[in-house]
Formats: sequence, structure tokens, C-alpha cells
Amino acid sequence: MEKEILKPSFHRSYDIRTGWDTSECYIFDCLICNDKMKLPYKDQIFTSNEDRNITQEECDYLKEFYNIRYVGKSHDGGSPSFGKVCCKQCKTNYFTYTGVSEPLNSCFHICVQGIMIAE
Repeated sequence: MEKEILKPSFHRSYDIRTGWDTSECYIFDCLICNDKMKLPYKDQIFTSNEDRNITQEECDYLKEFYNIRYVGKSHDGGSPSFGKVCCKQCKTNYFTYTGVSEPLNSCFHICVQGIMIAE
């Protein structure tokens, strides 16, 4: 079974631009039970790793996995943000990877770059 739902791209468009777009969540299907899962955009901007249910060790693993090294930028050029979300129906955990840019004060562009089953 493929464990990645979304793989990073240097050419992916932003999923949300705060102040312009009205969507609050990125929605994807659980690979195990097909339940709809939500990744809240605001959680990618204003929360700590602990609030996103991810440890520093898991963040370090994801930086290595997604090849975020010396420059420390996400594939879209923003700051990488990692988190973990759980399917409410089957309890499968997913790692999430987003790029967050702030081109203007308090105006954020968020690009979901990676989603995969947390093993």
C-alpha cells in the first residue's frame, strides 16, 4: 500500500491565501477507511509542534525524508511546518508537511506539500 497521499512539488500552487480565500481546511481521504480528514490552515501558522501533535524527533525525521536541509525552506520557498492528524474513524495517524509564506504582514500563503501515514 502506498503510504503517501501527497508528494512535494516545486510547482504546486498555494492552497490558501489568508485575506483572499475563504476555505479553512485542506480536505483529504484517509487511505484506510476513506473518511474525510481535515487539515486546518490556521494550525499551520499559529501553533507550535506540540499543538500540532508532533515531536521534535518526528520533525527531524520529516526534514530528512523531504530533503529539507541547509537552507531550511519548503519546496514552495516558504517555511516548513509539520504536524500530525488522526483519522477519527479508524485512528490512523498522518504526518503533514506544509509550506508557509508571509509576503505581507499577517497575509499568509499556505501550500500543502506532503501527507503520509505516520508509521
